[in-house]
Amino acid sequence: MSAENSLHSSFQIDRVKVVSTWTIKTFSKVTKNCKKRILSPVFCDSIDKTKKYRLSFYPIGYSNNRFSTLTLHFSSENKDTVVNIIDFKISVVNDGSTFALLNSEKMKSIRKASPLENPWNNWSFTFYELKDEVKLISSEDTLTIHCELTSASDRNVLFGLKFNQFSNEKFSDVNLRTRCGKVLQAHKLVLASVSPVFEAMFTHNTLESKNNFVDIKDISHETLVEMLRCIYSGTIEVDDTVLICELLKAADKYQIENLKNACENVLSTCFTNENVLDMITLADKHNAQFLKNKATNFIKCNMKTLIDSEEMKKFAQPLILDVIRLMIK
Repeated sequence: MSAENSLHSSFQIDRVKVVSTWTIKTFSKVTKNCKKRILSPVFCDSIDKTKKYRLSFYPIGYSNNRFSTLTLHFSSENKDTVVNIIDFKISVVNDGSTFALLNSEKMKSIRKASPLENPWNNWSFTFYELKDEVKLISSEDTLTIHCELTSASDRNVLFGLKFNQFSNEKFSDVNLRTRCGKVLQAHKLVLASVSPVFEAMFTHNTLESKNNFVDIKDISHETLVEMLRCIYSGTIEVDDTVLICELLKAADKYQIENLKNACENVLSTCFTNENVLDMITLADKHNAQFLKNKATNFIKCNMKTLIDSEEMKKFAQPLILDVIRLMIK
C-alpha cells in the first residue's frame, strides 16, 4: 500500500476540558478609578497549545453597560482554527461558597473581536454584567473567578485517519446495499477500523464475510453515502439537520463513536422551540447523553415559551402541562 493511501486508525480526542481559576487580589484598590480592562493570565488547551483563552474584567462596564462586565476570549495563533466551545461555565468562589455566573445556555453574545495579541485570531464570547459585584468579593478583598469549558478543535474533525479511496472502486472488497437497492463499494479494513460492528461482521464466519455483501435496510442511501464520506475523509460536512439526525442513528447502530459525538456536537447548536423535543427524544432513544443534557438545559431555559406550543401539546399529557404551568409561575 502506498504512503498516500496508508491508513492510521488512531482517533483524535473529540472533546477537551479546560479549567482555570483567576484571582484578582486587593480588588478594591485595583479597580478603584480603573477605566481599562483587567486581563487574566492566558490559559491553554491541554491538547493544542496554540489555542488559548483569557478572561477580561471591565470594572466600569463595557461600552454603554452600567455594570462591571466579564468577557471570555478565545484566540489561536493559527488563523484557520475553528472556534468550537461546546460548553462552558463561569463561577465565583467567595469564602468557600461558589456562585454560578454564566453558562453556555445563558450566553449573551458571541462576536469576532480585535486581536488580544497580534497575530492571534480572536473571538470573544459572552458578556456578563456583575450587578451584585459586592456580594462576590471575599472578606480578604479578592475576586476569584473559576472558568470551566469544553472545546473541540474543530467540530468537523472526526477521525485520525485519512484514506482517499471513497468513491474509488480500486481495492474495494465489500458491497453495501441500501433499502432502495443501490450498491456502494467499500473496504473492509476501513470499516472495521472505526466500527466494532463491522469488525465483528468481517472477522467471524458470517454470510457478509463470505459473500462480501452487506444488506443495510434500515439506513437510506443518502445517509450511507454521508456516513462513508465521513469515515473515509475524517470530516463531517453536512449542514442538513435532518440528515445529521439520520447520521447519528447510523453511527449509534454501528458504534462509530467519533461520528456519533460529532453529530451530537452539531445538533446541540441547532435547537429551536420547534425541534428541541424531537431532539431530546432522539437523544434518549440512541443514548446520546451529551445531546440529551444540552436539550434538557434548552428546554429548562425556554419552558415559558415552549409550554403552550403545539409541539409541547403533542409531547406531554394535558395534566403534566398543567403541573408545569404551576411550577413556572
